[in-house]
Amino acid sequence: MKYRKAKEGELRVLHECMYLAVRDGSHPRYSEEELRAWCPDEYSLSEWAASFSGHDVIVAEDDGGIVGFVDGDGKHYVDRLYVIPLYQGLGVGKKLLGEIEKKLLLPYEADVSYTAAEFFKKAGYEEIGAEEVVRNGIRIGRLKMAKKG
Repeated sequence: MKYRKAKEGELRVLHECMYLAVRDGSHPRYSEEELRAWCPDEYSLSEWAASFSGHDVIVAEDDGGIVGFVDGDGKHYVDRLYVIPLYQGLGVGKKLLGEIEKKLLLPYEADVSYTAAEFFKKAGYEEIGAEEVVRNGIRIGRLKMAKKG
């Protein structure tokens, strides 16, 4: 497994990784409608690219293919962390989180799905609140979490 900075031109692969993690992963807390809203079949590549503006992006690569990624805003915020289902539970997410935390300042903050909450708790994050966000017209619940040190 190799962990490295994402390269220009890998945006479609990162979206595919997110898609597999969200749509093919195990998310018993979320309905199919919520999962489709969270990660729709169709997306704007320019909007997806803009969402990474100013962010550090680290990928996990195995046998030449990206199997996970994480990005952060360079300040305190872990924005996205996705690992494809085949590689979940193997320490890939833990390593990605550790790599992005090296580029952030304490306290670390993240808005995470209910599915990912246990993973973040094991990494030392604490729940500080819950909220609903609207994605493609559908309300989706998530947790606000932070790690102080």
